[in-house]
Amino acid sequence: MSLLRRLCSILSSCQLTAVICLAAFTGCQDHSPPSPQAADSFQEGCLVRISFTQPGLSAADPRHPAQVIARYIKQTQHYLDICAHELDSQIITEAILEAHKRGVRVRVVTETAYAQESSIRALQAVGIPVIDDQRDGALMHNKFIVFDNQAVWTGSMNFTDSCMSRNDNHGLYITDKRVAENYATKFRWMFEEKKFGGTPAKEAKIPHPQVKLEDGTVVENYFAPHDRIAEKIIARIQQSQSSIHFLIFSFTHRGIVTAMLE
Repeated sequence: MSLLRRLCSILSSCQLTAVICLAAFTGCQDHSPPSPQAADSFQEGCLVRISFTQPGLSAADPRHPAQVIARYIKQTQHYLDICAHELDSQIITEAILEAHKRGVRVRVVTETAYAQESSIRALQAVGIPVIDDQRDGALMHNKFIVFDNQAVWTGSMNFTDSCMSRNDNHGLYITDKRVAENYATKFRWMFEEKKFGGTPAKEAKIPHPQVKLEDGTVVENYFAPHDRIAEKIIARIQQSQSSIHFLIFSFTHRGIVTAMLE
């Protein structure tokens, strides 16, 4: 168990990426192999679970992120909405196919550049609907899964062997209907309304931009570009009094640089 204060997890600087800010909460980390009971439940009483990749870890290890995600997929009973910038993990793909086979409604959104990968074609071959963004010069860069409209997996990690086994990444599993509704709303805009980038209408909003979980964790949930994420991050930086710790793959935003220097 680790106490995290004012942790803002910047998932990416690219377009159409969610930012989750978690304020002063106790998180559960997937560092040890789960018990059989843990593998068969949504971890009741643990509202936020944090997973970190461990480069070199065997894909057969139950701590491997693909195995963690596959367990959550296997527990899904009714609805599975997957937003994947890229998908090539065989473990996750097989879990999705198994969910479809047992009657779970599965829907997928992906980036056009990766729409012809073998994993995507395998999903389409059994009738799973897949929508890609069909845009040049912009990325459908989200990486999240909504399980039964009850819980969400999101984070910096693509659903690929490289991102899970060779690169440093993280994932968050959050059990909350309101957070799930946020991601389900964003998914619906893309899958059903074919709206990538902005909102489908001026009045359209993410329903719960701030959520207080049962354990007191405050979740702030934003999507780029329409939620103007850089402004939110800069405001956090400006509020800091003594220290800022940040870990980021690419750091090029001039406004955030200026705020850091100040």
